[in-house]
Amino acid sequence: RPTFEDERGFFREYLRLGDLEEAVGRRLHFLQGNHSRSKRNVLRGIHVATYDKLIYVLRGEIFAVFIDLREESANFGVYEVFTLGEVQRSSVFLPAGIGNSFIVQSDEAEYNYLVTEYYDPAKEKSIRWDDPDLAIPWPSMNPIISERDSARTHSLRELFPERFSQ
Repeated sequence: RPTFEDERGFFREYLRLGDLEEAVGRRLHFLQGNHSRSKRNVLRGIHVATYDKLIYVLRGEIFAVFIDLREESANFGVYEVFTLGEVQRSSVFLPAGIGNSFIVQSDEAEYNYLVTEYYDPAKEKSIRWDDPDLAIPWPSMNPIISERDSARTHSLRELFPERFSQ
């Protein structure tokens, strides 16, 4: 969707549900909206959820990583990186099973996401941000990480041992 800017600021439509449903080939029902603010060098995730997400960065810039962790996927373990935020105003849809993480590259960033299930920590998996099997090229190797993300994370091999048994 285009962004309309003038001397007052800008306007942008970041979700048109009918278009998104047509693109993914099914109906979506978002149940919860989440908004986080993080400071420079804060790294959130890698979280893998059982629900779909629609992500939009409201303010600032992030280095975002999306990892295919769907066990049946031929692209299992493949990741993509993007810079999202005020320069690249894009919404990103992540189907269930796609892991996501980000590190803030601006002074602050505000991250908004809609989800199709209510949050339940028991349904979420977390993977180490510095997992050697992923070898993500993070812009900082000394990020600020929450205690939760440090304590509850596992390696890819621990969570998906069958993918590494060959």
